[in-house]
Amino acid sequence: MKNYEKTTRLIKKILDDVSSEKFIQENLSKNKNSVIINLTFDFDDFYKYNVSVSHFFKKLTNNKNNLQGKYNNRDWWGSLSFDGKNDGFYRYNITRDYVRIIIFLTSDNKINELELRFRIKKITPKFKLQLLENNDINLNEFLGDVFSLESGFSIFGKK
Repeated sequence: MKNYEKTTRLIKKILDDVSSEKFIQENLSKNKNSVIINLTFDFDDFYKYNVSVSHFFKKLTNNKNNLQGKYNNRDWWGSLSFDGKNDGFYRYNITRDYVRIIIFLTSDNKINELELRFRIKKITPKFKLQLLENNDINLNEFLGDVFSLESGFSIFGKK
């Protein structure tokens, strides 16, 4: 790889981190109606069912899978806020052993953890889940992790 390509990639990474930190400080750290969803998958299990992290997120938030007698994922995701639009971001880290996705989500309604587990299980059967309130302790714990991850970052909702 040529030096200018390395420099360009480093500059993009720094700009992404600065804009990510600004977004978090301006939005999620002030919003007490946000939640932290911490997901961990075995690498092989995750990629057996998903093409990419963004593909997984799309299935979770926008597909027509539904639970028996419940909304499909698109309607369920929209029901988490009064206007049907959720703000937040997800950050992920991929190693040879695992895929970790941290979703920071602003939501007007409390997320039913059992329902979330079933929706994720329909996408990728094996995973670990932590559903945490956005408070100073949890936010500080995961913000350190978020900025140490180098694999990817995506903002969703209002930007």
